[in-house]
Amino acid sequence: ILGGDPPTGFLPGTGWDLHSVQLGESLFYQFSLATDVVASIRGTLVWYRERREVDGAVEDLKQANLDLLLWLDLDGGAGDRLVAQSVSEYNTTEHLEVEVSEAGTYFLEVRYTDDSFKRLGSLNDESFAVAWDLVAVPEPAGYALIAGLFVGCLGMRRRR
Repeated sequence: ILGGDPPTGFLPGTGWDLHSVQLGESLFYQFSLATDVVASIRGTLVWYRERREVDGAVEDLKQANLDLLLWLDLDGGAGDRLVAQSVSEYNTTEHLEVEVSEAGTYFLEVRYTDDSFKRLGSLNDESFAVAWDLVAVPEPAGYALIAGLFVGCLGMRRRR
């Protein structure tokens, strides 16, 4: 997924997008989790501070305040229940990581809240990159099985 129209429909478990968003608007990235699955959802959002160089000096023009939010869809609409968020006014990176166990449709929202500062009539849109990763988390019984196999292999090795 790269630029062009915003992504629609369900997205793969791992991916990224390069896009732009208008001041006061949001873009949504939709995921689906099956029943009885514990998953780790990670998302990272990055963008630039707008700068220019004048006579060897760097001048800051604008810094957008973007936020990254994770929502669970309860009744067919984005933004029903907030699961996690990364919001900070003076950074150009937002990151979240959360384990979820509730089946359903999740939305990762990139929101252009406002500008931390703005000078010289900068534009009201911001380019950003967002990456996501959904990973199934092994159940505790899976860890016990792996540990048991490891101990069994050690025991067989000692007998030889």
